Amino acid sequence: MPRAHLIADLEEFARSGQLGPLAIGLSRNQVFALLGAPADWLKEKPVNESAIWKYGDLELYFEGDHLHMIHFDSFEVPVAGGVLQLSPWVLCRGLPLEDLEKALRRATIPFTSTPDRWNPGCMRVVTSAGVSFLIQIEGQAHDLGLCQFGRGAGSHAK
Repeated sequence: MPRAHLIADLEEFARSGQLGPLAIGLSRNQVFALLGAPADWLKEKPVNESAIWKYGDLELYFEGDHLHMIHFDSFEVPVAGGVLQLSPWVLCRGLPLEDLEKALRRATIPFTSTPDRWNPGCMRVVTSAGVSFLIQIEGQAHDLGLCQFGRGAGSHAK
């Protein structure tokens, strides 16, 4: 019997830190039950032992047997794969910092914006749910704007 489609709203992800049915800490078996087999994974290990599962642009990182990070870094307009469909909200590659901050304010999602300590020329916007957005603000025009986002196990509400 085919799985029903699941929808995840990226505005709600920014607000809650949960991507549809996916939450940090789920077991690998729970993720598999929700989404089925990943479209891609680190091939040096069997799929059930791989540290990364990929569904479209969505990357799920496992530490041991549990979901450790939900991450997007290769996208134009974020899409998932298989049974998971995304509602992208305003998110797209290159989204300017000001536009992201405006959308977060409009959605009444608390956030902080600070220079990123690991990526010079970038700002990191972190919501109260621990979802982090990396925005390049210096450099070549084609590199500017939103370049990655996600939530890790170490992220928590402030």
